[in-house]
Amino acid sequence: MSIAERPWLLRGLIVALVAGVAALVLVLTGDEEGDGAVAEAVAPRVVSVEELREQAEGAEEFPIYWAGPMGGTRLELTQGSDGSALLRYLPGGAPVGGAGEQATSVGTYPLANAAAATAGLAAEEGAAVRSGAGDRTVVATQSAPRSAYFAAPGNVQVEVYAPTAKRAMRLATSERVRPVG
Repeated sequence: MSIAERPWLLRGLIVALVAGVAALVLVLTGDEEGDGAVAEAVAPRVVSVEELREQAEGAEEFPIYWAGPMGGTRLELTQGSDGSALLRYLPGGAPVGGAGEQATSVGTYPLANAAAATAGLAAEEGAAVRSGAGDRTVVATQSAPRSAYFAAPGNVQVEVYAPTAKRAMRLATSERVRPVG
């Protein structure tokens, strides 16, 4: 099975690559004051709803989106040094980083122009475009049908991944997907 057939793996690789590149740039450039302060990516870890809320409150620049609590799952949070966050809903006793395609996830990605990036996805041939809660426009592409994307305030693109394309679109268009609060 190729990476194109496993979008969750591709997403994970992209998040890891972005976090790694951002961390490398920060390490190599440091800060102007020379105090060695460097923003670091945070490895995947299981968090409680309370811990997730604390992390979201501490996220100064960008919100963390989620789909609320889901019974029978544990929350796995991965944060990038760029403000990105990937929240995975691990089923049953799946280990951190496990569950593969069975884990629903909500990714929050800061972009220079999230609306333009999402419009670009909508322009792809065969893209499914739906209206959702809060006047959001939700897009799923043929190349990654189990991921649905929308632009959120503050130049953030939100991705909802689910084991089925129908569930991803249903969640992404619903009021359930919102900033942690």
